[in-house]
Amino acid sequence: MQMDLTQTGHKMIASGTPDQITTTYTAQSMGINMNQFEVDGTTLGDDVMRMNFAINGVTNTTTMTDKGDLRGYDQQGTMDAITFDFFVEPPDEPAKVGAQGGVQSVAYTGTGTIPGGQVEAADMSRMIAAGFDVTGTFTYGNGQTDVNVNDPQGGSVAATTSSDGGTLKFQMGAGGLGYDVEQTNTKLSATLSELPFPIDMSMARSAFNVVMPVGKSDDPQDFAFGMALQDFVMSDMIWGIFDPTSQLPRDPATIALDLTGQAKMFVDFFSPDSAEMLATQTPGELQSLKMNNLTVDVAGARLDGTGDFAFDNTDMTTFPGMPKPVGEVNLNLVGGNGLLDKLVAMGLLPQDQAMGARMMMGLFAVPGDAPDTLSSKIEFNEEGQVLANGQRIQ
Repeated sequence: MQMDLTQTGHKMIASGTPDQITTTYTAQSMGINMNQFEVDGTTLGDDVMRMNFAINGVTNTTTMTDKGDLRGYDQQGTMDAITFDFFVEPPDEPAKVGAQGGVQSVAYTGTGTIPGGQVEAADMSRMIAAGFDVTGTFTYGNGQTDVNVNDPQGGSVAATTSSDGGTLKFQMGAGGLGYDVEQTNTKLSATLSELPFPIDMSMARSAFNVVMPVGKSDDPQDFAFGMALQDFVMSDMIWGIFDPTSQLPRDPATIALDLTGQAKMFVDFFSPDSAEMLATQTPGELQSLKMNNLTVDVAGARLDGTGDFAFDNTDMTTFPGMPKPVGEVNLNLVGGNGLLDKLVAMGLLPQDQAMGARMMMGLFAVPGDAPDTLSSKIEFNEEGQVLANGQRIQ
C-alpha cells in the first residue's frame, strides 16, 4: 500500500532535566491517507479503494519521570476534530461501500508507570509484576457516521448514527483490567432496500463497565460488571410490526444492571501458560457477589432488584457443583400481570404459558400494596435452605 503522512503547523519542545522531561506538541492538522493498494498483483487507485484519516487542532503535553527501574508518565491533550473517509468498490463486483464521519472536541488524560528495558514489553504478566500500571480517560463531543452500501444483488443500505458525546476510561495494572464506557443521546436512522419503511431508534444513555482481576493471588480481588440502556425509543413503524393495534405502552425502555464482588484468582491471565492452565483447572473461586441494581422497565412493566451474597467454597455439596451461597435477593415487579394480559390478547404469548408464568409469580412473590404489584425476598441461609418470603422452598 501507499500511505501518506501529513502534518501542518507542527511544533515540539522538550524541556526540563534528564530525570524529568516535559514534551509539548502542537499541530494545526495531522493526516494519514492510504490511497493506493496492490492486491494479488493488481494496483488499485483511490477511485477504487481509499482510507483517509485526519485530526485538526492537536495539543499534547507529556511529562516523563525517571524512577530508576520505572518510568512515570503524565499526559494530557486535546483534538478539535477527528474525521475519516472510507470507500471501496471491489473489482468485478457490483457493490460499493462508503463510510464518512467524525467526532468533535476530543480530550484525554493519562498517568502511569512503565518498567524499563529489563522486561520484555510483550510479556505483560512480568510487566505488571515489575510495576506496569496505567490509567486514562478519553472524552469526546458530538459525532456522526454515515454508511452507504450500494449492492444491486444483496440489497442497499443507507444509515446514519450520531451522538452528543461520551467518555471512555481504562485501567490496567496489578489492580486488574477495567473499562468504563458511556455515550449520550445516541441515534440511528437507516433505510434498507428490502424494507418498505425506515428504521429510527434513539437512546438517551448507553453505558458499559467491567473490572476484572488478571493476576494470581491468595487474597480476594475486586471485580465489577455493569451495563445500562436508558430511555430506548424506536419509531412507531417498527412497533407496528408486532403491535399494530398499539396495545403495548410505547414509553422509553430502560435496562440496567450493576454487579460488584470479589474473587480469588488461581491463574495469571497474562501468563504465556494461562491457556494451558485454564484447560485443566478453574480460573478462580467466587467469594462474594452484590447486585447493587437491577432495572428492567419495558412496555408498561418494571422490575427492580437488589441482592447480596457470600459464597462458602468449602461446601460444594449443598448445591451440587457450586459453592454454597448465603444471602438474599429482593425483587419488586409493577405491571407484570397487565403485560401478560396484553401479550396474550396480541397473540404473542399462548394462554397456557401465561398461566404458567402467573403460577411461578404466585409461588415466589406476594402482592404489594398497590394494584398489580408483586414483591419477592429470596433467602439462602447458613443451613442451606432456600426461602421465598419466609416460606421454605428447599
